[in-house]
Amino acid sequence: TFMAVLIQRAQILVQQGRFEDAFTALRQHLSANAHDTDGLFLLAVCYLETGNAAEAAQVAANTLSFAPYDDRFLYLQARIAFIKHQCAEAVRAISGAVAINPHHADYFAMWSQILLYKKDFEGALRKAEEGLAINPEDEACLNLRSHALFSLGKKEEAFSDLHEALEHNPENAYTHANLGWKWLEAGNHRNALEHLRASLKLDPNN
Repeated sequence: TFMAVLIQRAQILVQQGRFEDAFTALRQHLSANAHDTDGLFLLAVCYLETGNAAEAAQVAANTLSFAPYDDRFLYLQARIAFIKHQCAEAVRAISGAVAINPHHADYFAMWSQILLYKKDFEGALRKAEEGLAINPEDEACLNLRSHALFSLGKKEEAFSDLHEALEHNPENAYTHANLGWKWLEAGNHRNALEHLRASLKLDPNN
């Protein structure tokens, strides 16, 4: 149907980072399908990716009022709370998402990130490893586990995780930046420069 085509188009536009075009398609879709959770999820993601966390939070809260077991919106609430440094609220939301859907590595990555911010490195390590048990190649979980390991003094294991992440995806600017910082902290400026330059080549705005 025409509406199904619109939602597919919006999904592609979001993946391409063309958020304004995605907004247009989603508003058209939602005008006839106001309670379509797939469309609402993409709309909230668009708001979040364009820096409008308040609108994203409103969409998530409204959707949860009629779809309380849609874990995606609890995940979004966790992301939004984390942006605001509201760690208790972020943990509440992400733990709720995991309780509904414990098979999503991204959720454990989010939880690990919150715990890292709180300097709970053991907890962050456990959550990253739970995510990796679901998807051993998950780049976010590998990067987060490396942060936790490095902070716990397990530097060799931390570097191993980052090299593994780069093997899976050598074009990941975040992994190169992470590795650059780790080499800098370890005192190897040559390797640090190599990976920081690689990161900037892939993402000049980093």
